[in-house]
Amino acid sequence: MVELNKIHLGDCIEVMADIPNNSVDMVITSPPYNVELDYATYKDDMPYETYLKWCEKWINLCVNKLKSGGRIAINVPIENNINDKIFICNDYMNILNKCSLLQMAFILWNKNHVTSRTAWGSWLSPSCPSINNPMECILVYAKDTRKREINKDLIDITDREFIDWTLGIWNMQPAKSSWHPAPFPIELPIRLLKMFTCKKDIILEPFSGTGTVACACAEWERNFIAIEKDEQYFKNSVERLKGYQNQMRLF
Repeated sequence: MVELNKIHLGDCIEVMADIPNNSVDMVITSPPYNVELDYATYKDDMPYETYLKWCEKWINLCVNKLKSGGRIAINVPIENNINDKIFICNDYMNILNKCSLLQMAFILWNKNHVTSRTAWGSWLSPSCPSINNPMECILVYAKDTRKREINKDLIDITDREFIDWTLGIWNMQPAKSSWHPAPFPIELPIRLLKMFTCKKDIILEPFSGTGTVACACAEWERNFIAIEKDEQYFKNSVERLKGYQNQMRLF
């Protein structure tokens, strides 16, 4: 059994082999998007079909680890415009549907932010304009059943949070990092934890990156198994988690 409440160094496919099946309450992750980001060691430019086959492999492993009634939430772009306009979220949904999962939610993450725009398509012409999309999506699926038995004493979502977050457009600014090209805001996993899990649940994050999901779990009393392949990201995220935990002990 992989140790709980720890970020593990290694390839997620290899590390997940040591996690018992049917043992995880939720998977929360934002995988590499295959959009040629400048990761330290990972090559984010696979041929698209190769990328999808790799996604099928790690997603199937995640599903095996989920308990019946467990959930998986994957943050991905709506589209990929590197070589052609590909609606990548559709391909992720196809993979999740092939796993016989049940769709629970399609959440739009509105970043309220547009990066430097250089691709306009047919400038000032309807010939072939390029539309910039400042949103990503969060796909939430359930294994076997959408409804799980809950110990009410372990619920920590407030009535205001429940009302606000059940509206499927989440407005959050992107995060920034000096050492990772694709961080996401800690508010994103916090919302997923409180909406779809309870205290003491076990959360799996196969692409830990900056350790954001691990930090959110530490704050909100969830157990976690986080996995990061890159050694420098791993070291930095472990230090971030330690600093986060030390700060929490002060309050």
